[in-house]
Amino acid sequence: MYNYNPYGQFRQDAYNQPSTIQNITQTMPTQAQTYFVNSAKDMEQIQPVLNVMYIGINKEKKEIYLRQMTNAGLIDFSTYSLITGEQEKNDFAKIMERIDKLESKLDRGDTDVSNHTANATNGNANVGFGQAK
Repeated sequence: MYNYNPYGQFRQDAYNQPSTIQNITQTMPTQAQTYFVNSAKDMEQIQPVLNVMYIGINKEKKEIYLRQMTNAGLIDFSTYSLITGEQEKNDFAKIMERIDKLESKLDRGDTDVSNHTANATNGNANVGFGQAK
């Protein structure tokens, strides 16, 4: 009663209040810079900056090089190359291609089964095994 503090009640209320924590994150948009290069060594001359993707295009070798600085400060370098000039077929296209091959073989009358015949005689009976074309 003799130790009256007018702000004492305020301090207790401030500690009992739930506080909200705000996360302040700023995301920088990633930029891209494109170069036409003759080899992967040409990309090593570029000093990467954070949030910038450097794209090197090599038309002769049909390759694409990507160089970027990661959030850890390391330089990431990737190479993508075109193996063949055709697009990979999905499962449906492969199945349809095989069905077409089978249909064409049936239309021509081709079979992959060879004509094996075996003849055996048992007493007076002649027995023949095999497939006739």
